Amino acid sequence: MAVFDGHSAGGLERVPHRRTLDRRLREIGDEAETQSAALGLALTLEEVTDSPARDGSAFKAAEPVWHKKDTAVGRIPDGLTGLDTDADWIQSTYHGWVYGYKAHVTISIAPTTVLTVLSATVTGRAGESHVLQDHLDDLPPLVESLLLEAGYDDAERIADCQERGLEVLVPLAKSIGQSPSQARRDRAAYLASPEGKSRYRSRGSSIEPFFATIQSLFYLDPLPGRGSVAVSAFIPLVLFAWNLIVLFNFALAIG
Repeated sequence: MAVFDGHSAGGLERVPHRRTLDRRLREIGDEAETQSAALGLALTLEEVTDSPARDGSAFKAAEPVWHKKDTAVGRIPDGLTGLDTDADWIQSTYHGWVYGYKAHVTISIAPTTVLTVLSATVTGRAGESHVLQDHLDDLPPLVESLLLEAGYDDAERIADCQERGLEVLVPLAKSIGQSPSQARRDRAAYLASPEGKSRYRSRGSSIEPFFATIQSLFYLDPLPGRGSVAVSAFIPLVLFAWNLIVLFNFALAIG
């Protein structure tokens, strides 16, 4: 235990040592994801959410950076210490190539409420559609539709969602081509319509600013921990804390 003179900011005279906190953090990754989704479900049942959007965002790993030319051959340069070798090079639409981790997050986009996290998981550069497939069961049962980026344009994944009663709005990753399916034609036509454009536009104005807010509010640029186990617990815990803020504000609003 680390001992402080007087009281800490939290009103405690003693807090666990940093190594103790790091060890416990590594043990709660799966539970952090579960609790974040559970609180998202509770907020859904309280009807504070709307159609969700899902996206992935790259989070920079703690320095130093393992450059691509060395990563490709698994070589760690002499004198490079404290390297997070679990991180990966991830291509971000807004930030270019980032050495770090990717958080796949589903949030609500209700225009009259604070955004709510409904599910989250952390990977390296795993494809979005496959991550979605693995976590469909994590979505609250009241979710009726998903607004997804083009990286989720996978016919099999979309079919899986539709079998579960989920409406999926996702742009075509590739052009329609010479002999597209009627389902792809219908989806492209709807997204090009005024109604489709209006609905999908709400995604861009919600989830991207959300990631920027999370990284700024919780000082996640770069990540404070190293290793996939720690990061896979830390980011869901941060998102759980966000949902607690939403819950607290909702409780105050209804008095």
